[in-house]
Amino acid sequence: MLVDMVESGSIDPQKILTQQEPLMSAIEAYKAFDRRQPGWVKVELIPGK
Repeated sequence: MLVDMVESGSIDPQKILTQQEPLMSAIEAYKAFDRRQPGWVKVELIPGK
């Protein structure tokens, strides 16, 4: 169902991006995401940041 919604354009997954973290912090970011901390819905890891 979610794939269909993205394909049809009814939702844009990039608009729910909640965190941006440097790639070097990947392990800490995954730990925070696993703990279901508030505000951690979708995380982007940015190389070279």
